[in-house]
Amino acid sequence: MEKVLKYRKIKRGSTAGITLIALVITIIILLILAGISIVTLTGENGLLTKSRQAKDETIVEQEKEQVELAYVSVAVKNLGGNVERKDLQDELDDSVGNNKTTVSGNSILKVEFKDTKNVYKVTKKGKVTKDESGIIPDDIFVALYNDGTLVFSNNEGDIDTTKVSENYGNIKNTNYYDNIEWSYNYDIIKVDILNEIIPTDTSSWFCGLCNITSIENIENINTTNVTDMSRMFSDCASLTSIDVSNFDTSNVISMECMFYMDDDFFEYPRLNEITGLNSFDTSNVTCMSEMFRYCEITELDLSSFSTNNVISMSGMFNKCRKLKTIYGNNWNTSKLHYEYDWAKTMFSQCNLLIGGNGTAYDSNHRDYTYAHIDGGTSNPGYFTAK
Repeated sequence: MEKVLKYRKIKRGSTAGITLIALVITIIILLILAGISIVTLTGENGLLTKSRQAKDETIVEQEKEQVELAYVSVAVKNLGGNVERKDLQDELDDSVGNNKTTVSGNSILKVEFKDTKNVYKVTKKGKVTKDESGIIPDDIFVALYNDGTLVFSNNEGDIDTTKVSENYGNIKNTNYYDNIEWSYNYDIIKVDILNEIIPTDTSSWFCGLCNITSIENIENINTTNVTDMSRMFSDCASLTSIDVSNFDTSNVISMECMFYMDDDFFEYPRLNEITGLNSFDTSNVTCMSEMFRYCEITELDLSSFSTNNVISMSGMFNKCRKLKTIYGNNWNTSKLHYEYDWAKTMFSQCNLLIGGNGTAYDSNHRDYTYAHIDGGTSNPGYFTAK
């Protein structure tokens, strides 16, 4: 009997120990499972994370579809013609809602949805892709390298300090006009825009850089907020061609002397090709004085130009002696300040210029009154319809 009782005590003790161990193991297992569940729910690949990602992807697809449909709608209305920024904005205002989106750009349009902050790029062919570049800082650092390259960057860290011969610092929100630090520096032979920059003023940016032959990555200049482009490429006498098709000029007020060439550079090759002018929105421009003076260009496509607010066109095409064709419309000149404006020199010395119906340049008719589509002998003008 004593042995039986002893055995039972031992058994009870063993059972209690086993039960305690089992409890501990159960708790550990539950903790592990709980940990796994938390990770499963909230981890990088967790259910909640994937759910949020799926929701975001759905929103992106919906927004892309809205942009694509708006683009197609505008293209159909334009009979397959170019889809301009304003047209796409108007269509999105109708389909998505007023003030829900912002459209910027020219060659490549950008659509921002204000609620989600998502931005989409739209090519001329209507391809829509999400812009993953994120928010671009508005800092603009400028420096000159030892090899004669003038560089612009939104990040000071992207400028190679081992190559810098002169540092111009951050020019954010600076208005230079004709007091720019690097203007007429003949040691500068090239310009490189390292990444996207968002200036508010580009007046005189490249003025007097008569030895530069190229501006690399010019498409990185986001001109959506620019109000002044006066003298921007003035006296870039060795620059023979330039592509400004990416420029958004919807907020620009002054284009005075934008591509101006001085007489002193008569031995230089000078501009003979400007691509992208036909996408310029000049609805807010008030000054176009000497905009193309003394360029070597033979043809200008200004078919998109509006002059409803222009008060000065003095010498706009003055001394463009190789200019033969100007594609344009019937310009509104009602706001020109005739009393002091040199509008009478608008076409001065454009000796090869011929209107669409055969009206040849006449030195007796150099003023703004011929700034319209050529109507032949009954209504002569220097422009050609497009």
